[in-house]
Amino acid sequence: MPRPRESVDWIEASAYAIPTDFPESDGTLCWNSTTLVLVEARGGGCRGLGFTYANLATATLVRRLLAELVIGRDAMDVAGCWSAMVRAIRNLGRPGIASMAVAAVDVVTWPGGSSGAAGGTAPARNSAIRGSTSSRGPSK
Repeated sequence: MPRPRESVDWIEASAYAIPTDFPESDGTLCWNSTTLVLVEARGGGCRGLGFTYANLATATLVRRLLAELVIGRDAMDVAGCWSAMVRAIRNLGRPGIASMAVAAVDVVTWPGGSSGAAGGTAPARNSAIRGSTSSRGPSK
């Protein structure tokens, strides 16, 4: 019996600058804060999170381009969501903020992922909704 289609209803992205305890460096650059980009999604009565460490521009890209590509899609069509986003960033360049934005939204769409939200539309398969800390892909 086919499962009922549940769509992603809402996606939002925000960015938070988190100060470090002291200046940090990797030998090539110094910084005193890290920016966390948080992606939230709702669908099928469930909610979930995806995130990446990136610049504010990454959250803007999610809000202005990627969210509209995923909203309304079948929440369990992870590959379809990813493909639509990757096609949309083609002329923006695949590396950098574009890929970080796709990754943050992609985490939200993974059922059973560490933060899968769109996958959260199928709570029986979503470890995040059940309270697990698993970071693996879909449960079988």
